[in-house]
Amino acid sequence: MVDNMSYDDPIKREQQPEITRTRRVEPPANYTFQINSYSTLSEIGMKKCESGNFAVDGYNWKLILYPNGDDEVEDHISLYLAIISKDNLPLGWEVKVIFRFFVYDRIKDNYLTVQDGKMRKYSKMKSEHGFTKFLAHNAFNQASNGFLVDNGCTFGVEVSVLKASNKGESLTIFKEPQLGSFFWSISSFSNKTNEFYLSEPFTVKGRKWRLMIYPNGLSSGKTSHISLYLKLDSSETVPTGKKIYAKFFLSVYNFGAKKYVDQSNEYWFDNTAYGHGFHEFLSRNDLQPHHLQNDVFYLKARIVAMSVVEDF
Repeated sequence: MVDNMSYDDPIKREQQPEITRTRRVEPPANYTFQINSYSTLSEIGMKKCESGNFAVDGYNWKLILYPNGDDEVEDHISLYLAIISKDNLPLGWEVKVIFRFFVYDRIKDNYLTVQDGKMRKYSKMKSEHGFTKFLAHNAFNQASNGFLVDNGCTFGVEVSVLKASNKGESLTIFKEPQLGSFFWSISSFSNKTNEFYLSEPFTVKGRKWRLMIYPNGLSSGKTSHISLYLKLDSSETVPTGKKIYAKFFLSVYNFGAKKYVDQSNEYWFDNTAYGHGFHEFLSRNDLQPHHLQNDVFYLKARIVAMSVVEDF
């Protein structure tokens, strides 16, 4: 049932030309994306947040949300619909789509819908469409609008010919999920001859992780640097189309400064063998005398933010 919005609605007053914003009770027919820790996205500086994959009309899709806007827009949330697995589609493929985005109002128990009725053409050259100015920050953050309640919010989408999949996911970003840091000391480091070495596993929020080090470097760091990466343990299984977000610090002890020196990164992890980190973590020319003591190399890892996804 569509709400005609006869009451004074601040969202309607902000309506942009060609974009229609209305209310309705029914939830999105194709996909719902619930985020339980929204403020953490900005606190950790996450540029974009991606949903899992979902299928509509034989194609696979995902939502891409920019909490602080995209394309030099900083006062709005940006929201896009992307087609995936595009390299597996036939040569010269084109998919014509009309979509509608949603954001849930917990106070009124209905949905704000955002659409412009335009047909989008998805192709190998253009695989994302959406709204750069999906929703203004001041409207989204205003408590009386009901979009952000108890640090949680829900977005959604309907794509093309609507066929309810009843699939979705609940994404929670945990800030400081790791109690303490993982320390790894590597003895006789100067004599290491293998291409790479793995640390013992350590567990964060039910997932096992390892550090992977290439003493003589990998990729752009080959022969000149030590390469260091964070990866999921081989025993971990990430379902196809899903990824695990982690923001982390990898550190090496500097005996001159008498402290660990950090480098930070963030990544959406899957089951790839190499994980993610730094090809040029530390120049081999800097090993002596600052980073080795009795030929022992001291490393530290700390995951400061991590996602947990539950399907529903």
